[in-house]
Amino acid sequence: MNEWPDVMKVEQVAAYLQMDPNAIRAMLRARKLPGRKVGVEWRVLRSELDVWLRQSEPVGDGEAAER
Repeated sequence: MNEWPDVMKVEQVAAYLQMDPNAIRAMLRARKLPGRKVGVEWRVLRSELDVWLRQSEPVGDGEAAER
């Protein structure tokens, strides 16, 4: 996929981050990723995801960010 939508579904976020969709859902539920529940499905703004990716905070479950 060359062009990513502005508003992404879980499966698109998973592809974008090269992760499992279930891991993305767990991160969204735990508020470790920026997103909103719309009905029963999650939506993530690509712009917020890009900001999240650029943060220098630890990114995993207690893991320090690689330097």
